[in-house]
Amino acid sequence: MKTNFYVLSLGLLFATALAVTAAEPGKEPAGTNRFTLRLTDGSSLVCQPKLAALPLKTSFADVQIPLARIENLKLDPKSKTATLLLLNGDKLQGECPLTDLTVSSALGDLKIDMAYITELATSFQKAPVISDSPAKRSQCINNLRLIDHAKQQVATASQTMADKDVPGWDQLTPYFKGGAKATCPAGGSYTINALVVNPACSVPGHQLTQE
Repeated sequence: MKTNFYVLSLGLLFATALAVTAAEPGKEPAGTNRFTLRLTDGSSLVCQPKLAALPLKTSFADVQIPLARIENLKLDPKSKTATLLLLNGDKLQGECPLTDLTVSSALGDLKIDMAYITELATSFQKAPVISDSPAKRSQCINNLRLIDHAKQQVATASQTMADKDVPGWDQLTPYFKGGAKATCPAGGSYTINALVVNPACSVPGHQLTQE
C-alpha cells in the first residue's frame, strides 16, 4: 500500500510539474496577439503572426521572445538590426534570424520576406498607471487651463479656425513654457477637444469648469 501511495504521489507531482511548465511565460500559443505589420512600401496589415516566439540574436545570448510579450519590433532592412520593446519596458537589440514571417490576415495566410518588414506593433494597449492626489489634481487642472489658453491663442493667430475645429498638439506646444507638451501628473491622458469645448483629462475629478 505504501509503495502504491508513493507511486501515486510521484505521479501527481509529475503531472503538476507538467501543468506549471505548460503555463510558463514563453509557452503561449501562436495567434494570441493581433499586430500591425508595416512594410517598406508604406503598406500595413492587421494580422496574427503564426509563431509563438520570436528568435533574437543579441550580443549576450540567443533568446526566444514570446510573442505575447512584444510591444514593438522595428527592423532595419539594410543592417538587419532588430530593436525590440517589450510590454514590461525591456528593450533589446540584435539580429532576427528569420528569413520570412507567415501571418494570418483578412487577406488569408501570407508569407512575407523579412526584408520588406519595417515594424511589428502590438494592438494591445497598456492601461495607464493612475496615482492621484489633491496636489496632482490641482496641477492637472492648471495644465488644462494652460491647454485651453493655448487653444485660444492658436485660434486668434489663425483667424480662420471655426468653433468646431480641434487644434493639434504641434499647434499648441509653442504656447507652453519651454515648448513641452503638458502631461497629467497622475498618469491620465489629455483630450484637446474643439475650440469651444474645454480640454479634458481621463482621470476622474480632473475637470476644468467654466469660470
